[in-house]
Amino acid sequence: MTGGDRALPLGRVVLGVVLLLAGVGWLLQSLDVVDVPWQVALSVSLLLVGAAILAVGRHGGLIAIGVILTVILGLASILDVPFRGGVGERSYGPTSATELRDEYRLAVGKLTVDLTRVGTALPGREIAASVGIGDLVVVVPADASVRVEGRAGVGEVLLFGRGHGGVSVEEVAGGPDPRFDLEASVGVGKVEVRRAA
Repeated sequence: MTGGDRALPLGRVVLGVVLLLAGVGWLLQSLDVVDVPWQVALSVSLLLVGAAILAVGRHGGLIAIGVILTVILGLASILDVPFRGGVGERSYGPTSATELRDEYRLAVGKLTVDLTRVGTALPGREIAASVGIGDLVVVVPADASVRVEGRAGVGEVLLFGRGHGGVSVEEVAGGPDPRFDLEASVGVGKVEVRRAA
């Protein structure tokens, strides 16, 4: 058998398939074709790795991939933040009640939500923003009375310049009779809620 006829090691094939699935999912998410359920995609990838290990027996590369996927899935379930909404860097700046969403989600990356131009659309609203892994920044009007609940499974929560970091971090800020309620959370990373300058 010549060098050109040699079959690819199964570990490389499985890694290639996992990367291909991730790449296709990322592309579809970036083009807004579909909202990829990343926990499902990771679970399918873990099943592929497990099947490959059963097929060839002990294989260091496959086991390493399986461990990484297991850790990511474990974090996703323990930290109670949904891994949905895409990957990358997203910014939203609604300017009216019709543009304002009740939820803003990102699986991995940085999410910025600027609420400073919404004006009278905010009274009585409940808004939730979350990032699975990464950073979340929410900017609220300078004079708005807002109640904020900030959470991080692992990381830092900074509400109006005050907060702390660690594991299972929870911070609450705001006074009575708020114009709107904001829930801001990350699984792993940083939450920052600040007022417009």
